[in-house]
Amino acid sequence: MLQVTTLPELTEVLRSILREELPYQVQQSVDPIEKPTDVEGAAEHLQLDEQTIYRLVRQKKIPFAKQGRKLYFFKSELNDWIKSGKAKSSQQVDEEAEAMLIKANRKRLKHK
Repeated sequence: MLQVTTLPELTEVLRSILREELPYQVQQSVDPIEKPTDVEGAAEHLQLDEQTIYRLVRQKKIPFAKQGRKLYFFKSELNDWIKSGKAKSSQQVDEEAEAMLIKANRKRLKHK
């Protein structure tokens, strides 16, 4: 454990910490503008065939942007799309069912 006994020592310790941590924190907080990818990049990212990507676009089942005849995809939106289709675990289903039952019982008791 570091023992600081004087104000100049404390100042030097804080400066040292800031020199080490500040560049990392700034780098983490900067959100660069995400560049879109094309059908080929989306297919590679999702590990799907390009024809599957075109089919999903035609069915409007996948997030995309269109400028003229060109399709664009953002990897962050593709990742969110994948997460939205994630199956719930049996524990999550049980918890949701229990919450719904509790809510239904409260309503029933409230109307008596």
